[in-house]
Amino acid sequence: MLGALYYDGLHADAQPVELTRTDALLQMRIGDETRSWPLASLVIRPAVGMIPCRVELPDGGLLEIADVEQARAFFHQPRSWVERLEAHWRFALLSVLTTVAALAAAYVWGLPWAADRASVLVPQAWEQKLGSETLSALDEHWFTASSLPAARQQALRDQFARRLALPANCCQLLFRRGGAIGANALALPGGTLLVTDELVALARDDEEILAVLAHETGHIQGRHSVRMLLRASGVGVSIALLTGDVGTLGSVLTSAPAMLMQLSYSREFEEEADAAALRSLVAAGIAPCRFSDILNRMTAKKSATQSIPRWLTTHPDTARRTKAFGAACPAAPMVKL
Repeated sequence: MLGALYYDGLHADAQPVELTRTDALLQMRIGDETRSWPLASLVIRPAVGMIPCRVELPDGGLLEIADVEQARAFFHQPRSWVERLEAHWRFALLSVLTTVAALAAAYVWGLPWAADRASVLVPQAWEQKLGSETLSALDEHWFTASSLPAARQQALRDQFARRLALPANCCQLLFRRGGAIGANALALPGGTLLVTDELVALARDDEEILAVLAHETGHIQGRHSVRMLLRASGVGVSIALLTGDVGTLGSVLTSAPAMLMQLSYSREFEEEADAAALRSLVAAGIAPCRFSDILNRMTAKKSATQSIPRWLTTHPDTARRTKAFGAACPAAPMVKL
């Protein structure tokens, strides 16, 4: 005999009942009444977690059996393989570790993979608007108008366009006074390059400026700003883009400039931009050491101001990154006086 609670399917209240069985029938005694059903007509749902064993009756009624072990013996049900595994703490621990590892792998590899593939779906107009919004934020909070003569600015633009192999629709070269940011150059989304007056003053010749611009152009070619934003925005935006929901970008656009300021290029993106710069410099006949020389000086002059956004700081790990450029240098640097 087995105790259970009976729900008749018409009322919310449960009634205590007693169950007995034969080889073919389930019998239920409720008060002075006895009902029976063929065992083959029952749907028996084993206990799961805190949910007791449930038996669905052909007439729409339901039995709940709190004693899981007695219910299993009563209906001659063996433990499922899932229940057997759950009974072992080693398996439970392994399940937790596997789940954590899967989540970590999704974050480390899955999210960048989705974001990089979603980046090709970002409309060019959106990227240009993001670049314009970011430039406005920089001009409002960090930069002031350049004091370089217009003729000097145009001369650098001409050299940039003539000597470096530029991607299509790239690039607009602008100049600003850096102030607290100091000597720096930035690649904005949409193809705009910013060069500070301080960088121009720091350079010993124009080829050093071109070397820095070759690196920043590598960021534009790789669409690193957009990829970085998509990775930081989470998997939801990337999946929305991959599934065709381009409108989702609107919710990111309003906060994208502020978010971009707080991010910094990953080692992967820096290495991609470095590789592109090295190819460009070799193709242009510019000694690769121009990049390592000026980058070392930029790092030495790095501002001590801690409030500068991460995106505007001088590139990290200079010594490691400039080895490839230094190795290709001529013994005697070619300096234009």
